[in-house]
Amino acid sequence: MMIKHFNKKILFMLTLLFLFPATASFASETSPLTYPVAYFPEKKFEFKKVPDGTRVVHAFALFNKGASVLFIEKVKAG
Repeated sequence: MMIKHFNKKILFMLTLLFLFPATASFASETSPLTYPVAYFPEKKFEFKKVPDGTRVVHAFALFNKGASVLFIEKVKAG
């Protein structure tokens, strides 16, 4: 009798161990975003041939797809 009860406890514990990670990952996938998400529709731009000394400018669009404020702290051309 003691062995059957012990096996039921082990089976119950193993079931919890396997189900808990599955439910935790499922909840995080379905929960809404609570952080900022920077989104650039255009990630790269290449200028055509430009004569030396000519000033060229291009503006990139940036959207926040997240739910909280997106702070831009540093921008660097590269």
